[in-house]
Amino acid sequence: MSNPSTTGTVSKKSILYSTLTASATALLGGALITAGNSTAPYGWSMFIALPAVTGFVAGCFGRFLWAALLTTLLSLVVCFVGLLFTGLEGLVCILMASPLIVAGALVGTFLGWLVRQAIDSQINLVLIPFLGLPSVFAAGQVEERSHGVDRVETVVSTCIVSGSPEEAWDTIVRVEDISAQRPFLLRIGLPVPKYCTLEGTGVGAKRICHFDSGEIEEEITAWNPPNSFEVTITHARLPGRHWLRFEAASYRFEAVSPGRTRITRSTTITSKLRPGWYWHQFEEMGIEAEHGYLFDSLPLRKEP
Repeated sequence: MSNPSTTGTVSKKSILYSTLTASATALLGGALITAGNSTAPYGWSMFIALPAVTGFVAGCFGRFLWAALLTTLLSLVVCFVGLLFTGLEGLVCILMASPLIVAGALVGTFLGWLVRQAIDSQINLVLIPFLGLPSVFAAGQVEERSHGVDRVETVVSTCIVSGSPEEAWDTIVRVEDISAQRPFLLRIGLPVPKYCTLEGTGVGAKRICHFDSGEIEEEITAWNPPNSFEVTITHARLPGRHWLRFEAASYRFEAVSPGRTRITRSTTITSKLRPGWYWHQFEEMGIEAEHGYLFDSLPLRKEP
């Protein structure tokens, strides 16, 4: 026997009205978090509190649980499509954030639906979004004031190539053409490196890595050919990624046997994204994809 609170008929007009209300709550809430805040738009307030409030609004409007869940998912689709087509966020960022956002929204939906079942069904539902939005704004203010320093992450990748350290050094310090089969993340929106130039040699020299949509300027801070060199990032002109800053990188070249060299590349970033336990794995995946793409582009044969 079916539960009347979870099954039943709902008009398309009701679903549309609920979806528009929840979508408006999400968009206005996002604007409130962003306004006047520099770190909250990249943290718990945006990725957990706002989806939960959006889901709560949808749940309060849903007489039946299935209708509340449908409203929530439709609202998220509306917001994701809006972000994508306005250029506010790219496909990669949306895909990475989706699991966290959807989880928060579904929890909020269930809580909102429970509240709807517990209170008078004649409650003025128009007031629900106006009660939720101040809580989102307050969450952003609290997070902004409690935020510490940006998170620092260092990602290290290695590969072994056929060649001496001198040959490996020459292929990395200047890279005339970076082209190989693109990893998935580079195919769907991450910047694709094209080539790197070197102006001068030694400490203080300028190295520029050009991407399909911008460039990164580096300054040599350590120079020990053919064993290693290190750079600090002086300027990055890449679209989006306002939440991430490239800080430094290094390369080491070690002979593991005659004619075989291990290349170790490390990249250090600072990130505003929170919660760190969630985002660091995606940042690591993105940087490793770029590392692997460069290794695959080397003229020296890379060993599996």
